[in-house]
Amino acid sequence: MDKYKIFDPQATFQVAEILLYWKQGFPKKDALISTLDLNRSHDGGWISQVAAPPTPKATYYALSILNSINAKPTHAAEIDLCIKEWLNKLHDDSKSITLSEQLIKNESLYYTIKSAELRKIDIDSKIINDILVQNTAMEIWDRPETPISVITHFVKLYRKYQGVLPGNLEEKFTKRVVEALNNKKPESESGLNPAVVLDALQLSQELNNDKLDNKSIKIALGQMQSFSVNQGTFKRNTKVSIADILATYYAHETYELANEKLNSNNLKDFLNGAVNPLGGFYLYPRGKVETNDLTLETTYMGIMLAKSQ
Repeated sequence: MDKYKIFDPQATFQVAEILLYWKQGFPKKDALISTLDLNRSHDGGWISQVAAPPTPKATYYALSILNSINAKPTHAAEIDLCIKEWLNKLHDDSKSITLSEQLIKNESLYYTIKSAELRKIDIDSKIINDILVQNTAMEIWDRPETPISVITHFVKLYRKYQGVLPGNLEEKFTKRVVEALNNKKPESESGLNPAVVLDALQLSQELNNDKLDNKSIKIALGQMQSFSVNQGTFKRNTKVSIADILATYYAHETYELANEKLNSNNLKDFLNGAVNPLGGFYLYPRGKVETNDLTLETTYMGIMLAKSQ
């Protein structure tokens, strides 16, 4: 597969002029129009280049969005090949790597496998098992700064493909859950946010054979309420006043995991305010902030929240 290429409007214009001069039609016109839309700036006009390689995480969210609206991706064969290549690269890349690379490798593995599952790609479980065994020896599991989401994703994959966690890792991960759910430090020091609360509860469930104890649920819901803005909407930390799509999604997932009812009377109005008229969901309701993110992740979570209504 070719490496990703940079789309350059100026070069494309020059090619279009040549084709027009020779009275030749432009190939893949619909694809060109889609690419031009991608290069649009939210402030109006266009940007000169879009240069970003595909990533497992972005691919997972894009496929999840398509799946949620019962649509199929174009160029599916290329997507499947890309996913297989990611997995093979993760398997072959077994050399000693830095802590940041270890984090990236674990997250890439998780989203690559999740993407493969969405595409129903038949992948060799031995490759996955080999990678998981390699990853058990990583230094990141001993580091308190390792995001609990990375641990949760690793445990989910390990339990599915390998079974019981090694005892030393289970002990370390259980300690992280207890620390997260019983954190007494100020928010600025603990890094507590809605995503961490959800991840800690999910990890607790994974480590306890898919069961949740009432104490963990009560603590998690109490923590989540500190981020509540209005009935059904939530913010990323206690210092801001505006609810956002991500925090709200994490909160709703937490309540669903705990099998608890959440008063969400204002969620519909919140989502309507965050809709991009051209498609997708912004991070914040329109007009609330000067710059607003519109990503695959915010769109996916907006769709999931809308479908829950």
